[in-house]
Amino acid sequence: GTALLVQRLLHAPWPLVAMGVLLSQEIWAGAYYLNTTAMGGWLAVLALLLALQPLTAPRCLAVAVLLAVAGWIRIDCLLISPAVAALSWRRHRALLPVCREIVPTALLSLALSVLLYYFSNVNPRDFLAAYQDRGSDEGWGPTIRMYCIVTSGLVGGLSLLGLGLLALRRQWSLLLVWVGGTGLSLAVYGRSLASNKYLYLAVPFFILAAVFASQELLRR
Repeated sequence: GTALLVQRLLHAPWPLVAMGVLLSQEIWAGAYYLNTTAMGGWLAVLALLLALQPLTAPRCLAVAVLLAVAGWIRIDCLLISPAVAALSWRRHRALLPVCREIVPTALLSLALSVLLYYFSNVNPRDFLAAYQDRGSDEGWGPTIRMYCIVTSGLVGGLSLLGLGLLALRRQWSLLLVWVGGTGLSLAVYGRSLASNKYLYLAVPFFILAAVFASQELLRR
């Protein structure tokens, strides 16, 4: 799913995308352990793949269901959901058509999530309590170092370079997709990252920036 998402966004050669995925350590770790982040994460990425196309009523329903089930499996999976709105903006570049797609999708996903939690006897307030007990404030240092650990030194370095190149090339819609896919993860866990698994769902967007940088370097 990650490889397909990156390839469709950048129209990059498959070998280049494959290298980015295969050199990302957390992808391997998630596949090996298959924890709830990995189990729900592939559904969330599948929702993003569907959101690459206009959100017609059937596709809106599919995206909402996928996000709701992903969030039911693990609430962290919803941290990349703003990328759906970013993908819609990338297609339309206008607020009204974006709202027509995103508002019903978001409301339906929220309603389905509440129903799933209700029938599972889960109180959403427990998530807030768990977040408040997540650990001490360690600052941004560990998170910045983890940026390269969840991928690799090469992919992490290229990803940071890619962010600069995205801005330099004025690829604002792609940069918005990156922010949509990583912003909430960094905001929630940025100062208290207890484990690299908490950045697992942001890895596709780290790879996106790395592959963009690789394309730019290969053109020179």
